[in-house]
Amino acid sequence: MRYCVTVGRGMEPFVKKQLGQIQDVKIDETIMEGKILFDASNSDKLNSLRCAERLFLVVANEMIDCNWNKRQLFDKLFSLFGRNSLLNSACEAAFNCMLCCGEPSRSRTFRVSLKATGKWRRKIDTEKLSTSIACHIKRMSSFKNSLHFAVIEVCIHLSEKYIFIGIPITRERLSQRRYLLNNALRSTVVDAMLSMANIQDGDIVADLTCGSSSILLQTAHEFQDKGSCILNFVFLLGIDFCWDALQQSQKNVDYLRKNDNAEPSIDLLCMDLFSDCLKYVVVDHIISDIPFGQRYGTDQSALQTLQRICDIFSNCSNGSNSYISTAILLISAMHLSSLRNMLKLPAHLKQHYPISLGTMQAAIVLLANDGE
Repeated sequence: MRYCVTVGRGMEPFVKKQLGQIQDVKIDETIMEGKILFDASNSDKLNSLRCAERLFLVVANEMIDCNWNKRQLFDKLFSLFGRNSLLNSACEAAFNCMLCCGEPSRSRTFRVSLKATGKWRRKIDTEKLSTSIACHIKRMSSFKNSLHFAVIEVCIHLSEKYIFIGIPITRERLSQRRYLLNNALRSTVVDAMLSMANIQDGDIVADLTCGSSSILLQTAHEFQDKGSCILNFVFLLGIDFCWDALQQSQKNVDYLRKNDNAEPSIDLLCMDLFSDCLKYVVVDHIISDIPFGQRYGTDQSALQTLQRICDIFSNCSNGSNSYISTAILLISAMHLSSLRNMLKLPAHLKQHYPISLGTMQAAIVLLANDGE
């Protein structure tokens, strides 16, 4: 079977790494912005992809000529819904996946979702085209069209370079985290950061700018031993100077505790990061989202916070007797060039991954010492 996952900009390396860890998965090298195509023998383990957004069964993926007119596009598009297409088998497979996921309705219904980008966005009446495609699918399959009560969704993306047709096989996005009451940071970005930290039982993980504690909450959930309903011994510490943020963090922790029926080992500390009242040498990993952008203060304040965390990490990384093993930070892309000058050897920038957060450009960075 051919599958596709949608990914945020910059998440591709993390998703490909996760796919490579699943047996019998072959990744297609076709380059499509925001999509990764691959072949897999079954979908059982695909729900574990933590850094992807949505999971699709692929009906068609066709490269097209960017000089095509609308008639040529429509001819090609409707030919992909012919009787010899993969549409019927994909609809059946997606329908069965929905039933296995606990979908209450057994009605064989579908709806069409169509997105046009590039020049097609201006030239195509997407609502009218969606209706025409839905009527065509209804004639070619045993499924009925239902706009509001559909069990499966036929998703179509028309760009200047390709036609993509896929059917989601999960009701919720892979990025959905039901145990999070209020997550200010994208769950996929947090999971990418966590995948870079080799957290072991007994480790102490600190978020020095915790805010609503999205990073700590996802760490706690990932380390839960669901068999015994307790957490593996990983101690989590959230630090923030904003009392309102810590109150929201406490609400989020309480929600996680109720949702997971477990007692996460999370402590919250109201403290000025620039004070020296905490012995950072006890910390094994720093994982922090450095506030940046107009919403979170000035560019200068973001640089000062980044410099302070780099100082803490450098001072605790003294070669033969290193304390903090890694620091994984989400920073502004504009600050990446300044980061190397902020570190004192043996601490160094080991890896960095550019990503997009809406309209803002950011980077996930991994800091390490010579022992890494």
